[in-house]
Amino acid sequence: MPTSTTRVAIPTGVYTAVTDGNFNVFIRPVTPVALRLHIGQTLPAAATTDFMPLSSASVSFSDLEGTDKVYLMAEGEGAEVVVIKGG
Repeated sequence: MPTSTTRVAIPTGVYTAVTDGNFNVFIRPVTPVALRLHIGQTLPAAATTDFMPLSSASVSFSDLEGTDKVYLMAEGEGAEVVVIKGG
C-alpha cells in the first residue's frame, strides 16, 4: 500500500476513523484542540474511558494489526490533524 498524507477535520462528540488497516501511522495535530485517540476494531462510544489524550504532540504507530483502526474525537471545535499512512 502506498504512503499517503491527509489533513483531517476531527468532529466533537463522536469518534471518527482516520485510518483503516494501515500498519504504519503518524498523526500530528495542527490545531491547539485536545483530542482523544482510540485504537480498536470497532467504533468506540463517545463516553468510553479507553482513550489516550492527545494535544500538541505527534504520535506514530508501526505495529498495528490489519483490522485495527485509529479513531479520533475532538474535545473542542476546530480540531485538525495530519495523518500519514503507509503499509
